[in-house]
Amino acid sequence: MHDVVRDLLCRYFDAVDRADLAAVQDFLGDATVILGGRTLRGREELAAAYAPRLLAPVDGRRRTAHHLTNLLIAPEGSSTVRAAASYLRLEEGPVLAASGRIEQLLDLTDAGWRVREHRVVTDL
Repeated sequence: MHDVVRDLLCRYFDAVDRADLAAVQDFLGDATVILGGRTLRGREELAAAYAPRLLAPVDGRRRTAHHLTNLLIAPEGSSTVRAAASYLRLEEGPVLAASGRIEQLLDLTDAGWRVREHRVVTDL
């Protein structure tokens, strides 16, 4: 379970770094997302919030690299997990552009682990 949850967090940041809005929507489409003090639900609200953040230069590459650290995973019963990790966002230079924390609540479904709640807390 720990490897799967870690992989899900990494796939989220990979989609963000590749500016892949469809992958972000697939990953978070059924979740409640708390981002920048706003609560988002559904693919349309995700698109409205994430599209401006995922703008890529002319060549289509977004010049960011997110790195995770201090991953904590706490099972809450047999089919729910709470996960949290610190992140660093590097931008071209390289420059430390942001840091913060990702907090997720995940449920085990017939289709595998799915995000129920996704919270981004930026501290820098």
